[in-house]
Amino acid sequence: MTLREYKKAIGVDKVETGHSTFRTRVTPQGIVTDVVLSEQRSTERKALQVNARLMAKEGGIALPARTVDISANGLSLLCDKSLQRGDIWNIAFDLPMDGEFHPITALAEVAHGIVAAGGVRVGFRFQRLNMASMIAISRFVR
Repeated sequence: MTLREYKKAIGVDKVETGHSTFRTRVTPQGIVTDVVLSEQRSTERKALQVNARLMAKEGGIALPARTVDISANGLSLLCDKSLQRGDIWNIAFDLPMDGEFHPITALAEVAHGIVAAGGVRVGFRFQRLNMASMIAISRFVR
């Protein structure tokens, strides 16, 4: 089968999803489909290293953490404990900007966790931010 016949059979020669691009091409070995993974984040992120506090949404557990980076949609923290994907946590930290510290409070969902040097790196997606926190984070990351 030629590449033209293959493209006609599948109807396309390039397919893009939210996280990958698939391309077909002809090589001496035959028709090959390449997969190109893309960055999953849709917004810019900026390094941020400040102390943070995690509080379970249901109350009770409080965990110390340290921020790694932040974007308008979420942040990454380093903590001592692995957290369950999908769990909701209250996060509080001070965002340094313009010579001042802006208190940030957010309700965020655990998106992923990776064991790293010094603890577990946990990625959070913001679920709820107050207006002052949204404005401060937007200004910080641009």
